[in-house]
Amino acid sequence: MNYSDVLNRYRDDPREIPTDPKKEENAKWFRVYVRNDALYIASGREHPNACSVSPDRRLNPSKFDQMLDIYRRRQRGEAGFQEARDASMNASYWFGIFKDMQL
Repeated sequence: MNYSDVLNRYRDDPREIPTDPKKEENAKWFRVYVRNDALYIASGREHPNACSVSPDRRLNPSKFDQMLDIYRRRQRGEAGFQEARDASMNASYWFGIFKDMQL
């Protein structure tokens, strides 16, 4: 899995997805799409529990590998919230994307 795979997924199928919090009921919906070969997130519009992202944000591709590593460790039960927040202010969105892609 690499950043290009993520771009291909959302280039072909931009959509709203939820974040991946520890408590599922706290999930916030956001839109993920590709513009100019870059991954963007935007405010959710189709779900009542949508997050507000203004303006739309470009996710830094240089953070992909680091965020995926933290996500996988988190899935194994390791603590990593602070590390994720220190690595990217968009960690919640990265995690939602990884969950949506079933990584």
